Amino acid sequence: MIKRLALPLSVILVLGFLLSGCFSTSSDKKDKKKVRLDDTEWVSNPDLSCLSFEDDGEFRFYRDDDVRDDNYFEGEYDFYIGEDAIEYVTDDLEEYGLTKKEIDRFTEEEETRENFVCLVLHNESIIVDGEEVIDEPYDMPYYGFLEEDDDERTLTLVNMETATITEYDEKD
Repeated sequence: MIKRLALPLSVILVLGFLLSGCFSTSSDKKDKKKVRLDDTEWVSNPDLSCLSFEDDGEFRFYRDDDVRDDNYFEGEYDFYIGEDAIEYVTDDLEEYGLTKKEIDRFTEEEETRENFVCLVLHNESIIVDGEEVIDEPYDMPYYGFLEEDDDERTLTLVNMETATITEYDEKD
């Protein structure tokens, strides 16, 4: 009896193993987890521009932290940290040419890899001198590091379009 069941059972197991990939509901790409910077503001030095993140996934970038009613960008944002940021930069933003090998060179220490970030600002509106200046929304990607020292946090960002580096300190 066991010998008669062994062959059909083996065929079922082999077919199940071979076909299991055909019916998989998960994607081949690992889902990257977005992190939120809810209700935080970051001021750069020396120009005092300000990045403000709301609790609803929206942001505002003010060219001057003291002027909140003009000269700003606004929209939604995506923020990734650690391995998710590395994968997002190298997979989803591969057109910018930053490779895992290059990232590995400046994130050799585990702590540094954990603090690697990717920020994508989805600019939906830009107001300059009281006027809307864009016709269509566009994305602006950044990579960099989020560092914590005692009670202070610093966000260092590299604009992937222009390669400019800006350092922001979190406001109290």
